[in-house]
Amino acid sequence: MLRCHGVPGALTACFPAPLQPAAVTNGGCRRGASTSVGPARIFDTPEELLADIGEPCRDNPQTLVFLHGVRFAPNVGASLRASHLLGAQGCLLAGGLAESRQRRPSPLEEAIRISMAARHGWPLRVSSCALPDSAGAVKVCAEHGYLPVCVENDTAGLANPPLPAEDLDLTVPGMAFVFGAEDTGVPFEVAEACAQFISIPCRGKGSLNISHAVALVLYERGRQLRADARTRLLE
Repeated sequence: MLRCHGVPGALTACFPAPLQPAAVTNGGCRRGASTSVGPARIFDTPEELLADIGEPCRDNPQTLVFLHGVRFAPNVGASLRASHLLGAQGCLLAGGLAESRQRRPSPLEEAIRISMAARHGWPLRVSSCALPDSAGAVKVCAEHGYLPVCVENDTAGLANPPLPAEDLDLTVPGMAFVFGAEDTGVPFEVAEACAQFISIPCRGKGSLNISHAVALVLYERGRQLRADARTRLLE
């Protein structure tokens, strides 16, 4: 079933309904290509995550959040929460917190706990890759129909200055938003694999918490998708 919140009933074919929790067992049991942590699933590879989500199309837009080098479980957990509530279908983590999976609970499992997914039954989808594979993972997203968009204030000469998020068309059926750690940002080779660049205009110097940046970008995408749906309804 497809539905959309906050718009007339005739627009319900434009947005996917929230995922229903999978019948999984708490605490890390194997299930196919993923590991279950409560209602969340951690996929072994980005390809398996993308295959589980399915192909995006105009009547079923899909959104990915790509976090590069984010090291702290509270930041990742809050980003996972914002991603789910604002319509992203999956999160891909490169390096940072995702590289420490030996101890139990792992930092990634701790981030999922902080996200409140277990309490609310949110069926998060998460995958990870090593830092050296980050640019390749962005290209994999593009090959699966997701436009990779780097969220940065500076493109380091790769492209024209990034557009404010509201000035770029964010109604593309498949979009993957790439965010970097607050202190290091998105590295050159990963930004180079992106097709578009956007920024979040701020009045002061400094950086937003990563989860705030995720929430603002996803809200703007949702706003544009709802406006596009209304326009198409009137055509």
